[in-house]
Amino acid sequence: MLKRFTFNTFDLTLTIEEYQALISLPADRGNKSYIYDRKLTLQRSLSKFMGDIHASEIKKQIKTKEGKNCIPINYLINLVRGCLSRKKGLSLIALCIYGTVIFPRIKRYVEEEVVKIFVGIE
Repeated sequence: MLKRFTFNTFDLTLTIEEYQALISLPADRGNKSYIYDRKLTLQRSLSKFMGDIHASEIKKQIKTKEGKNCIPINYLINLVRGCLSRKKGLSLIALCIYGTVIFPRIKRYVEEEVVKIFVGIE
C-alpha cells in the first residue's frame, strides 16, 4: 500500500526540487533517473559496477534469503578492502549503508533490488 502525506485532500509530499533544496543539492547537477532492466541480474550489475570482478565470482556469493537473491555484507566489505579505486570503495561502503540502514529487510545481506537501483543511479 502506497502512503502519502496528506492533509484533508491536500498532498504534502515534497517534490524532487524541494528535496534537492533540503539537502543543498545544486539543481544543475544533471539528475539521473533509474531505468529498470529486467535482464540485468545481481551478479551482472555488481560486476559491471566493479569492472574487474567477473560475474561468475559474484554468483558464488549470492544467497537466497526469504525468496530474494542477496549478497552478504561481509563480501562487499571484503571488496572494499581490496578495492584500488577510492571512489569505488566509497561507493561500495555507501551500498552497504543503503542495504542495511535504509532498506534493512534481511539482516547482514543486501537485496538484489537495492544493488540494481544503486548501480543504476551510480
